[in-house]
Amino acid sequence: MNRTPKTAESPKTYNYAKNKQGWVTFKDGKPKMKLRKYISDLAVRLNTMNKKGFSYNRDKLIECYNIDGLRGISAAAIVLMEETKQPKVES
Repeated sequence: MNRTPKTAESPKTYNYAKNKQGWVTFKDGKPKMKLRKYISDLAVRLNTMNKKGFSYNRDKLIECYNIDGLRGISAAAIVLMEETKQPKVES
Protein backbone atom coordinates (compact mmCIF):
# COMPACT_ATOMS: atom_id res chain seq x y z
CA MET A 1 0.00 0.00 0.00
CA ASN A 2 1.23 3.42 -0.88
CA ARG A 3 0.26 5.93 1.70
CA THR A 4 0.71 9.57 1.14
CA PRO A 5 2.33 11.30 4.08
CA LYS A 6 0.18 13.65 6.06
CA THR A 7 1.07 17.24 5.49
CA ALA A 8 1.11 19.71 8.30
CA GLU A 9 -2.05 21.70 8.52
CA SER A 10 -1.74 25.28 7.53
CA PRO A 11 -1.85 27.52 10.57
CA LYS A 12 -5.28 28.89 11.34
CA THR A 13 -5.67 32.56 10.58
CA TYR A 14 -7.74 34.84 12.75
CA ASN A 15 -9.36 38.03 11.57
CA TYR A 16 -11.28 40.13 14.07
CA ALA A 17 -13.03 42.12 11.33
CA LYS A 18 -14.55 38.90 9.96
CA ASN A 19 -15.10 37.09 13.26
CA LYS A 20 -16.44 39.84 15.52
CA GLN A 21 -20.04 38.71 14.99
CA GLY A 22 -19.09 35.16 16.03
CA TRP A 23 -19.83 33.63 19.40
CA VAL A 24 -17.45 32.86 22.25
CA THR A 25 -18.55 29.90 24.36
CA PHE A 26 -17.24 29.19 27.83
CA LYS A 27 -16.58 25.81 29.43
CA ASP A 28 -17.46 27.01 32.93
CA GLY A 29 -21.14 27.52 32.16
CA LYS A 30 -21.16 31.27 31.54
CA PRO A 31 -23.57 32.24 28.79
CA LYS A 32 -22.04 32.62 25.34
CA MET A 33 -21.44 36.12 24.00
CA LYS A 34 -20.33 37.81 20.81
CA LEU A 35 -16.57 38.16 20.30
CA ARG A 36 -16.82 41.96 20.03
CA LYS A 37 -18.72 42.13 23.35
CA TYR A 38 -16.20 39.82 25.02
CA ILE A 39 -13.26 41.99 23.93
CA SER A 40 -15.10 45.18 24.87
CA ASP A 41 -15.97 43.91 28.37
CA LEU A 42 -12.42 42.71 28.93
CA ALA A 43 -11.01 46.07 27.78
CA VAL A 44 -13.29 47.88 30.26
CA ARG A 45 -12.12 45.64 33.12
CA LEU A 46 -8.48 46.15 32.14
CA ASN A 47 -9.01 49.90 31.97
CA THR A 48 -9.95 49.96 35.65
CA MET A 49 -6.65 48.24 36.45
CA ASN A 50 -4.03 49.85 34.23
CA LYS A 51 -5.52 53.25 33.32
CA LYS A 52 -4.10 53.03 29.78
CA GLY A 53 -7.46 53.78 28.26
CA PHE A 54 -10.22 51.67 26.77
CA SER A 55 -9.06 52.17 23.18
CA TYR A 56 -5.49 51.13 23.98
CA ASN A 57 -6.59 47.97 25.77
CA ARG A 58 -9.14 47.08 23.08
CA ASP A 59 -6.64 47.60 20.25
CA LYS A 60 -4.05 45.41 22.00
CA LEU A 61 -6.63 42.65 22.55
CA ILE A 62 -7.73 42.76 18.91
CA GLU A 63 -4.13 42.77 17.71
CA CYS A 64 -3.39 39.67 19.79
CA TYR A 65 -6.63 37.99 18.64
CA ASN A 66 -5.52 38.41 15.05
CA ILE A 67 -2.24 36.67 15.90
CA ASP A 68 -3.40 33.75 18.06
CA GLY A 69 -7.17 33.82 18.49
CA LEU A 70 -8.62 33.46 21.98
CA ARG A 71 -5.26 32.26 23.33
CA GLY A 72 -3.83 35.57 22.16
CA ILE A 73 -6.53 37.49 24.02
CA SER A 74 -5.75 35.59 27.23
CA ALA A 75 -2.03 36.24 26.87
CA ALA A 76 -2.60 39.94 26.15
CA ALA A 77 -4.88 40.30 29.17
CA ILE A 78 -2.22 38.80 31.42
CA VAL A 79 0.45 41.15 30.04
CA LEU A 80 -1.83 44.18 30.40
CA MET A 81 -2.64 43.21 34.00
CA GLU A 82 1.06 42.72 34.79
CA GLU A 83 1.76 46.29 33.62
CA THR A 84 -0.22 47.53 36.62
CA LYS A 85 1.96 45.66 39.10
CA GLN A 86 5.22 47.25 38.05
CA PRO A 87 6.24 50.02 40.47
CA LYS A 88 6.68 53.52 39.14
CA VAL A 89 10.24 54.77 39.09
CA GLU A 90 10.52 58.28 40.43
CA SER A 91 13.39 60.44 39.31
